[in-house]
Amino acid sequence: MNIDQLIQSLTNEEQQELFLILQKKISGEKFSLKLEETRFSTGLYCPRCGCIEPIVKCGQYKGKQRYTCKSCGRIFTATSETFLSSTKKNLEIWLKYIQCMIRKMSLRKTAAECQISLRTSFMWRHKILDALRKSQKGKLDGLIEADETFFRVSYKGSKPVDREPRRRAGSHKRGLSTDQVCVPCVIERGSKASFAKIGGLGKTSRKTLDKVLADRIKENSIICTDKEKSYIKFAKENLLEHIRLAETRAKKGIYHIQNINGYHSRLKKFIDVFKGVSTK
Repeated sequence: MNIDQLIQSLTNEEQQELFLILQKKISGEKFSLKLEETRFSTGLYCPRCGCIEPIVKCGQYKGKQRYTCKSCGRIFTATSETFLSSTKKNLEIWLKYIQCMIRKMSLRKTAAECQISLRTSFMWRHKILDALRKSQKGKLDGLIEADETFFRVSYKGSKPVDREPRRRAGSHKRGLSTDQVCVPCVIERGSKASFAKIGGLGKTSRKTLDKVLADRIKENSIICTDKEKSYIKFAKENLLEHIRLAETRAKKGIYHIQNINGYHSRLKKFIDVFKGVSTK
């Protein structure tokens, strides 16, 4: 049994306890060195202009090695142009903050846990989310399951809102309407790599799919969907083999969309913890 299997055999509480033990053993300086080794594993380069040489060392600041790019004249470190750039907090606090996000803690509880302000907690969350969004590069390939899920529109932070309040969080309109946010999702059968993004309000359309998924799927891949008609033109225009299923739980040989349905379930459970997330 390897380390990964051992960790998976632990309960959530035991995994969190293990993380805290490891966190205490890793100093900010060691984490910084590890970050530098990982980022510059293929050689030094300037994060701002992309030049490989000439780059020279120019001392250390707060335990971080600094470099000067002779091409653009800028000074950089291993954290430059990342969400850790210009941070005034110790890297151990960032580790603790990321663990709080994994544990689905609210902004206020996270701020108290990490001993930072509520505003800092809000800004850090969006820094990390932006970094994750930018890291989603490359295209899905092979057998891909696609489907869309919907969330109620939330106007948090956008008051005053020109509409009547909902009763018991319901919608004013029946069925799929502009009161709901469409989120197209795709998942690759083999690697389980996935992608999801807000497409717009109301029912799925070909334009929505083009905006969200056109640059995320390789040509000649197989896309498996339900009977939603928007995927027909989308698959044809993007040179994809299209497998349509008559029902959500239907199977046609190896083709089904159970993985993407499970993805929707996990996504909604994750979002529900936060008692509603602002659509914007």
